Amino acid sequence: MNKTKFIVITSINPPTDAVRAFAQWSDWQTVVVGDRKSPAVWQSDNVVYLSVHDQLAQFPEFSALLPENTYVRKMLGYLYAFQHGATAIFESDDDNIPYADAHATVEQDIAGSRQDAPMLASNSGWVNIYQTFGAPDCWPRGYPLPLVKETATQTATSSNNPWSVLQYLADEDPDVDAIY
Repeated sequence: MNKTKFIVITSINPPTDAVRAFAQWSDWQTVVVGDRKSPAVWQSDNVVYLSVHDQLAQFPEFSALLPENTYVRKMLGYLYAFQHGATAIFESDDDNIPYADAHATVEQDIAGSRQDAPMLASNSGWVNIYQTFGAPDCWPRGYPLPLVKETATQTATSSNNPWSVLQYLADEDPDVDAIY
């Protein structure tokens, strides 16, 4: 494998339309992280599938620390990408079918991501990025509930970051937790 850009998805489903669409991004490697509820046989063209067995074999110590049947297993997909020389990681879900222009948009955003950008911080170290996108009463799945009302502050403007994080929101179907 010589691709350095990765799409990481978790799924308990057979290959979905979204997974197949992302797998068509020719210069990206799609990685699907399965779980105990995933089908025993899972295969899709242009996709690396990490079964629970694969996860334990490739990342035994870390995999054993992560609870099964939870979203946090996606971190094993990140580790896989890092091990294989990732220069960019795009995260999505198996039910978020990308728009027709998504590939070009992501590529353009990655190319421009090293520009000056505001840096956010909070007293707790956690930032609810949804507030920045105009959704002050919403939070990402897994965000610590006691911090939901905490607001982030802009600490500085960075210049030429050696790294960046790009965040996109799911259109009309945000991935929120059951409490929300």
